[in-house]
Amino acid sequence: MSLPIHTALAVSTATSSPSPNCIQWSDDGQLILATRSAVYIMTPEHGINFDLDSLVRSASSNDSDAHVGWFRTMIQLDKTTAMKWPEYSQEWGAASLGSIDTSISGISISPSSLTPDAGCVIAILTSNMDLSLWVAGKNSFKGEWLKSCDVTPFLMKALTINDSPSISEVLSFQIMCVTWTSQPQFQQSPQPRINGSLLVCGSRGGCLVFVRYNEEYHIEHVKTLPVADDWLTHVAVSPWRCTSPGICTAKVAYAVADGEIGHTEVTANLQASAASAPFNSTLTLSYEFSEKEEEVCPANEQGATALQWVELSDDTTGIIGLWTETANGLSWSGERFLRITYHRVSVGSSPCLPVAGIHYAQEYDSLTVTLFDGSVHVIYDITVSPAVRAAFVRCENQGIMDIDDNRISGAVSYDMLGNVAWIHEASRTADFSYKHDAKHQSMFVVAQVWQEDPQKVILHLDRIIKSAKAYTSPLNNLRPIFFQCRSQAKCAEMHETLIRVLSEQVGDYSTEIIITPFAGELTTDVRRAFRRSLIQHLFGWDDLLRLRMRLSFADYLWKLSDAARQDDLGFVAQGFLTTISHRVLRTIIRHLAAAMGSLTPADVPFALRMVVQSLLPGCPPDLSSEGQLISEKIRALLPDDQTTNSLVERCPACKEEIPLQNITGAVCSKGHTWSRCSITTFILSTPYVRTCVGCTRKAFLPPSSSAVPADRTWLPPAGRGWVVEELLEAVHRCLFCSNTFVSLL
Repeated sequence: MSLPIHTALAVSTATSSPSPNCIQWSDDGQLILATRSAVYIMTPEHGINFDLDSLVRSASSNDSDAHVGWFRTMIQLDKTTAMKWPEYSQEWGAASLGSIDTSISGISISPSSLTPDAGCVIAILTSNMDLSLWVAGKNSFKGEWLKSCDVTPFLMKALTINDSPSISEVLSFQIMCVTWTSQPQFQQSPQPRINGSLLVCGSRGGCLVFVRYNEEYHIEHVKTLPVADDWLTHVAVSPWRCTSPGICTAKVAYAVADGEIGHTEVTANLQASAASAPFNSTLTLSYEFSEKEEEVCPANEQGATALQWVELSDDTTGIIGLWTETANGLSWSGERFLRITYHRVSVGSSPCLPVAGIHYAQEYDSLTVTLFDGSVHVIYDITVSPAVRAAFVRCENQGIMDIDDNRISGAVSYDMLGNVAWIHEASRTADFSYKHDAKHQSMFVVAQVWQEDPQKVILHLDRIIKSAKAYTSPLNNLRPIFFQCRSQAKCAEMHETLIRVLSEQVGDYSTEIIITPFAGELTTDVRRAFRRSLIQHLFGWDDLLRLRMRLSFADYLWKLSDAARQDDLGFVAQGFLTTISHRVLRTIIRHLAAAMGSLTPADVPFALRMVVQSLLPGCPPDLSSEGQLISEKIRALLPDDQTTNSLVERCPACKEEIPLQNITGAVCSKGHTWSRCSITTFILSTPYVRTCVGCTRKAFLPPSSSAVPADRTWLPPAGRGWVVEELLEAVHRCLFCSNTFVSLL
């Protein structure tokens, strides 16, 4: 019985050179595919409930399940902005042969929550050594991606002493390879929203160049570290390890053109400022770089074809090299070299072909290496999976013979449970025929390559939820489980076990929230500190993200279940929804209490709305008491008639009064129905809204959005205070499911 194919989409372009970075997942759950002239951004449908009519789906043949649907957009390579290197140096060493026919040579993706919309940043490197950063516009799924900055000109200014750079300076900002570090976890709870990740660039001058994308959405040069006398062809960074609270270390591995492989160490320090700050302490981030480089593999004139931390794996032609430190808890240490054995997949098969993909499956404790010829080599017990070749034959419409090679340019695990995504192209290398770029036809495939173990799905779900960290994307975290549970039969089979995993109790962290009171002058810095504290407490708690993930998965299962099982899931989901609402409400109330001395009359209506919410049925008594304390302080500042009138909300259609009885919807006495903002609970009667891609809840756009008018008349009169503005700016993800928003305006 053949294993199922879940996607087979044609891509009418030539792929880039085979590399593990040719196809990779972003932390937002998007599959980034690099070709010679464009970067395709593919978003699977799992967990998304917005604009499903725009999905692209390959036709299903004999497979039982429908093929996966995808949102698709792309970033086109702009060849007109290429660097003219001869203008900076006439030396032969600075010549760029890649400028003859500029193409994309590499991509790297930042962690999530770096942009104003809480998304990722894509770094694109060309064959002309031009490095640029790109961010999503209004819709990351199918909208335009915009260039944020050109890194290469920035590095020229940062690394050049005068207007006539030397050859060594030019080589230092001629970037050959890039990678982005993960986000360090400093063992702080709640985790502050501060970007500790670094974009690491390997240059022709043998330097590691470290760049940071800061909180103002600009890049800054952090460090240039010379490590070799030759070109750096590959760079890889290990995950950060927290050695003590506020201190994390990571190892940066690099491969030199002469075959040498070494590594150095980076330390990130997060410290609280000694000076007092409103609402919370000011944090400063600094880095320390080891001046000592350790050699893993000496120069051998072979050169590496791929480098990736598993930790740590490197590849040379025909050989897989593994290295680990002495103190690792494993039964071995140091380096090991495994020669790839020859397995004939097609006439063009060879163990000496470049690596197209490397991924480590924790559930199986196995390292999977995909070569350019489509062979898949698995460590432990080096084996070769014939499933990729079989999928290749089934995906191609024309008759496939032994002389046809399935050239795989990139491969990545789809769910870490037996399914792999790759891009291939049928080719006949034996006849030495030339094919123009316009005639290249590649195929994007998602297929199962080995049998799945149903028990692994439950274990994987439990591990994913318990290990989820703040500021990460539920779409990416839960993608493997969404994919495995996409059929009604599987959901019914695992229903009882899934309910048990979802129903585990979670403690109430919100009672530990402490906000330092402030009663000084309301300045821009004070408002920024208030917003920073809101972000930290609304999104920085790991437990809150795990609650939101449980709610998302319960809603997902509810749609695939029958009526009897929907009752069970509905009860579980309602419990999560109520808990999340109370956590968020307590966070806002405590921030209002801390800012009581800086509130203006325009902020009173919103503050009283929070009080009313704390008095609704089902609210915990201690939370109702906190709301009452705020109410008493406000009434001491303003007359009773003014506070009473501020709670009146009228129907936008007939002007009838609408009481605040439900935080999700509003219905007037004449039957007019309105949605409420999921952030402020005000009635939504304006086009300036954003929609959550997961639960489809709507909210007002942030006032800083370019789509809204400069004045605040589009907001309801009771929501034009500075607290509401800062709250709308702080909420960059949905408060209930933690997915991102998209906007149409």
